[in-house]
Amino acid sequence: MELQLKRGEQLLGVLISKTTDLPWVNCVFNPTASFKEVQPLFDEELKLLDADLMDAWQSAYDRINTLGLRLIDTKDEKDVGEFLLHIRGNEAWFRY
Repeated sequence: MELQLKRGEQLLGVLISKTTDLPWVNCVFNPTASFKEVQPLFDEELKLLDADLMDAWQSAYDRINTLGLRLIDTKDEKDVGEFLLHIRGNEAWFRY
């Protein structure tokens, strides 16, 4: 499976699935230059998640949700719908 991560029509990166560990799909993440705008938000949310600071993590992830990000399956061009996405470097994992 290959998915595009978009903010509006702006392509932020491409996720290529490599393994599934239900409910998570683990991917290789290939960011575009545009991803740099939102990368600090993803870095912060993972820092808080790793520290098990769940109230602060929820606030950080809420900021990501306000971006209106979409995951689009490149095979059928359909939106995945609601999802939870983490990105660290060239790795991404999501559930929907």
